[in-house]
Amino acid sequence: MSRIDLTHTRHHRELAMMPIFRPLKRGERKTKRGIDFRYAIKGGTVHLQSIDLLGIDDQSLFFELLALAGIKRNDRGLLPLEPAGPIGKELRAKIRIEGLIDDIQKISTTERDLAYCLGIHGTSVTWGLIREGLKRLQGVSFHYKMETGEEYGSNLLSWHKDFGGIIHVALNPLNTLAILSQHVRIDLTERKMIGSEYGKAAHAWLCSWLRPGKEASILPQTLGEHVWPTPATESECRKRLWKMRLFLRKELANIGWSLNETGEIFRIGRPKRRK
Repeated sequence: MSRIDLTHTRHHRELAMMPIFRPLKRGERKTKRGIDFRYAIKGGTVHLQSIDLLGIDDQSLFFELLALAGIKRNDRGLLPLEPAGPIGKELRAKIRIEGLIDDIQKISTTERDLAYCLGIHGTSVTWGLIREGLKRLQGVSFHYKMETGEEYGSNLLSWHKDFGGIIHVALNPLNTLAILSQHVRIDLTERKMIGSEYGKAAHAWLCSWLRPGKEASILPQTLGEHVWPTPATESECRKRLWKMRLFLRKELANIGWSLNETGEIFRIGRPKRRK
């Protein structure tokens, strides 16, 4: 793949708004369990599980993979239902499809290209960081149960690194659908301008909630509940609220979003889609 700057990610709205990723404190992955959420969605419920906690570094890796898949989006990138080769068969087996939705987008990349996209350069641990991130992403599973009786789900992705150093990645059916058709657009150019992890998480959620060129009102507390879905002490809640106010007033404004503050209500406007 030629070196390019990825500008945006095409994401599935419901997956993008799920609390899969959040800012983590140093060492938190070693001391706390993963995620296990059940919550209502339109027309049903979804169960989200992972053994590991996923941080904003994992979110960045996932966004880059989605962006790479969106560059040459077409039906030719779909993995056949019965792949001919062993790599395709392994990717199909590891992603663990449940239900009738079975289209899977497959991409191939390299450690060097992923490192370039992520801004990781010249370190001996580059592949280790990417490998551990891919393992955590593969460990995320979601299961939908609809009021109609339909059920479906899968892992977030599956991956394989071959002997030639090529990394093969298969993306779940919902993200495949978003890559090929209806989606929400997460601006990666804006994301790279945000310095804080909580700011990156908040920006990703806002991009999923608010379409380009639109305006809406939100409370900092509400935004914080999406960035940190877990309960906290009163002191920690005050810190989270302060961080959300800081993000809205400074970081969000610095990347071109409009802001009008009335008491605790923030009226924000997302810029029109960049060409």
